[in-house]
Amino acid sequence: PGAARAVGVGNAARWRDLEVRRPPGGPPQLLLHGAAARRAADLGWRHVALSLSHGHDFAVAFVVAEAADPPV
Repeated sequence: PGAARAVGVGNAARWRDLEVRRPPGGPPQLLLHGAAARRAADLGWRHVALSLSHGHDFAVAFVVAEAADPPV
């Protein structure tokens, strides 16, 4: 929900604008499309790191967005 909230899901962006993909042999990636990608660009996001974990009865995701320069 944090990444979704940051890019405006529920306002301009839609849940389908966020995609989690795991390339073969690589770490999971959060890909942004449409309004979410535009909002991330407006915020100056240059890199998004995604960490996923799960247990028997829970799952958790942690997202860190890095920007070259903070937005004004």
